[in-house]
Amino acid sequence: NPEFHPTFDDRLKQDMRDETQHFFAEILNADLSALNLLKSDFAMLNRRLAGHYGIPLPPGGDMQRVELPEGSHRGGLLTQGSFLLSNSNGEDSHPVKRAVWVLDRLLDDPPAPPPLRKLLKIPPRKKPPRPSKLPPKTPRKKPNE
Repeated sequence: NPEFHPTFDDRLKQDMRDETQHFFAEILNADLSALNLLKSDFAMLNRRLAGHYGIPLPPGGDMQRVELPEGSHRGGLLTQGSFLLSNSNGEDSHPVKRAVWVLDRLLDDPPAPPPLRKLLKIPPRKKPPRPSKLPPKTPRKKPNE
């Protein structure tokens, strides 16, 4: 949505797809651990993506492996633009839909279905109103009265 992301265009969207493809290829070709899918110390970037992500890129404009700075949150599949765009409409990022995808597809542990009340769009039950005042205390009699 250009209103929210004026520098986003079809070329950048294609770069994000290429980033994911090159990332998988790097993991396979370098025989790296599958744990890199969740957290890695590198990303596959070209000049345009690096600029979009705010990451310095070595010379050259082609897609290449870039070591990420210490503490960077950019490593791994879950932080890549193509993944973040999935289930997004350009205005809302829909993190819940992405989380369901991760649980179902990556962890093979789909979440429980939503409650029937939610599926049928039944409004929540109204709680009974609380009394505004407590009833007056009854004076206690002393034991020797």
